[in-house]
Amino acid sequence: MRFEEAEQYIWNRPKFSRKLGLHRVEYILNHFSNPHLKLQIIHVAGTNGKGSVSTYIAGVLMEMGYNVGVYTSPHLLKLNERILLNSIPIDDNQVCRYVEKLIPVEKEMMDHCGECLSEFEVLTIIALLHYSFENPDFVILEVGLGGRLDATNVCNPILSIITSISLDHQQFLGDTLEKIATEKSGIIKENVPLVVGKQKDDIVIKTILKKAVESDAKVYFVEEASIVGIGLHGMCVDVKTPFCTKYYHLESSMIGLYQSENIAISVSVIELLYREGYISNPKNRISSGIKKSFIPGRMQVIDENPIVIVDGAHNEMGLFQLKETVKLFLKKKIISGVIFVTGMMKDKVVKKQIKELSDLSENTIFVSLDMQRAMTQKELKEFYFDQNKNSYFEESLEQGVDIARKIALDKNMAVVVAGSLYLVAEVIALYMKDSHEK
Repeated sequence: MRFEEAEQYIWNRPKFSRKLGLHRVEYILNHFSNPHLKLQIIHVAGTNGKGSVSTYIAGVLMEMGYNVGVYTSPHLLKLNERILLNSIPIDDNQVCRYVEKLIPVEKEMMDHCGECLSEFEVLTIIALLHYSFENPDFVILEVGLGGRLDATNVCNPILSIITSISLDHQQFLGDTLEKIATEKSGIIKENVPLVVGKQKDDIVIKTILKKAVESDAKVYFVEEASIVGIGLHGMCVDVKTPFCTKYYHLESSMIGLYQSENIAISVSVIELLYREGYISNPKNRISSGIKKSFIPGRMQVIDENPIVIVDGAHNEMGLFQLKETVKLFLKKKIISGVIFVTGMMKDKVVKKQIKELSDLSENTIFVSLDMQRAMTQKELKEFYFDQNKNSYFEESLEQGVDIARKIALDKNMAVVVAGSLYLVAEVIALYMKDSHEK
């Protein structure tokens, strides 16, 4: 099988199944004798921060000498990025091998119950089969959608994490924070410790606690870290864990106000793993592990002349956090002004947040992405017609970025690109193409 054929098998299906549930993944894994059940899994749910938290935890564990798998989504440039082992993506041949194993079993399942796997279910099964074969010391599984009925919830974790919860995917998870928190709390397992990030609403905490009490799961609430320094290429934070341990001046190459919370969660998880007897004393490796951790597309500076920052913020909380980081950068004169480039999916109702970012910017450039889920130029104009008067609507992403760069160079400002991870991926790919051609 060629890799292109494997990709076609994965992508030619719905992203998530219309009929949410674990039964399809359980059927397939049961055929392979449930090899995932032998893995030491850390399960991560939440609206924002899952990817960064997974990356920081893996960074520290790898710095300590452990082998670590990380299953994350979405990818930026290639699907292999979703299935990592010690930061190295699964290779094309391995993907093909697992797809070849999966095809006849899925056919058998379709004959049995008339249902096929979703895109995310296929990738989750490939990841679990891969990690079962490679047998790393730890596997960090990031939830794809919600938690309770997510494909990753077939696991029996040694520890669960819930990062910050806000409104997102309301069409699947419910239209209130309580409903969304209920779905995400579905990853809480009997007698499995739970680490919870800082929440903005009491109803979220009450919902999580209710499920934890029902499951006899001990809960550790994480305090927010203090930012003691921030710039374009890094930040420095102080952290206090739920165990009253303090860590000072932890440096991170990933920037953004939200990363302080993610670092606090990650350090607390590492300390809990130590206290539970899963790892040796991590204290001398936490600082270097955090510092070496990096995930592309999160407040990433991809150019210096002019400064171009890309950020995958795409929901209410993510865009709010981006706005607060931009405000801080302007206040500290880290940047002197902003040209904002954005484009988004049709299912993201974030008009207020885009307006607030637009108001901070000298100019806003709206671009449409070449994909079915993306808002078209017509839709962008209709939805955002009352935005900042210095707005442009560009059909081509390349054109929009080019205009933004020219204005930024002329006015000595920074370009900020956000609104969709797919947009960020295309901009990064654009810059990679330009660098290869030079």
